[in-house]
Amino acid sequence: MAHSETPELVKREHTTVMEVPKNLDDEYSGSYIHSSLEERYDPKLGRSMHASTSVAAGTVLIIDSPDVVWCDDHCFAADQTRHSLECAWLKANGAKLRRSEGEYNFTMLWLVVRTLIERYLEFHDLMSRERQDHTVHEGFTRGWDSIQKFRGNRSIMPQERLEYWTYLIQTYASDAEWSPALTCLDEILSTICQEEMNSFWLYSTILPAFPPLPSAGKLDNPYGLGMYPWATRCNHSCVPNVVFKANGRNQMVLVTDRDISSGEEIRIPYVDFVEYATVRDRRKRLKDLFLFDCACERCLDESAQGEAGT
Repeated sequence: MAHSETPELVKREHTTVMEVPKNLDDEYSGSYIHSSLEERYDPKLGRSMHASTSVAAGTVLIIDSPDVVWCDDHCFAADQTRHSLECAWLKANGAKLRRSEGEYNFTMLWLVVRTLIERYLEFHDLMSRERQDHTVHEGFTRGWDSIQKFRGNRSIMPQERLEYWTYLIQTYASDAEWSPALTCLDEILSTICQEEMNSFWLYSTILPAFPPLPSAGKLDNPYGLGMYPWATRCNHSCVPNVVFKANGRNQMVLVTDRDISSGEEIRIPYVDFVEYATVRDRRKRLKDLFLFDCACERCLDESAQGEAGT
């Protein structure tokens, strides 16, 4: 997740808004990547996802599992080792962290702790084989190898954020069983940057596409947070060609919102276009959260129209 240069402003009809197919919403237990997807890398812009062939509207492109998910008793049992370490950390720090630092920072650091515990278990080969699903599709890895490739933008992160996160690490994550063996303060700080740039809030509805349906309202409060190693490779556009939603297993499902041409980049929305409707509001939100200035065709067009009207 990072950038926003869209090749062409595409006006679409509302008839292409797609609901996630029900059999994928509730019953699909594996991870899936459409065979036409390919990853590209640019030294300046980072990673991106592209279609190698044309893809029709309404096509499921990705079903991506988060780093940690409990689906049922069987999945819980497979994850018991990680849970024991996580639970010990929560008992020691959870109440104080939430009370002193607020819900957002509690949730953020909890997700980072989950990620680092997974790294610890992966390194020591303690994870159940059923959770070591690191290369489901050729070229698309999972686990710590995938997280290391996340773009963290640490070099341009505001210094006050880095200083505050350093305080959080020293106060709440420096003496855990899983921390000294594999990590140091600097590594945890880098992981926080990667989490902040690449995590997805989970909503019960699809993030509105552009233009939003007349009936669309602002999104409800999110019910969860997760890092998705495949979905996060998709960059932003204010004219996205893909919409996404978490299914019943907390997997992220990405569906094409219109026909996509061969070679076209896969773009998703990082913001709610109902709540952040103007180019000024969208750009401010994207800059605050993801540290980039949106230069997609829609933003450039609306910005030019605004300047022409002044």
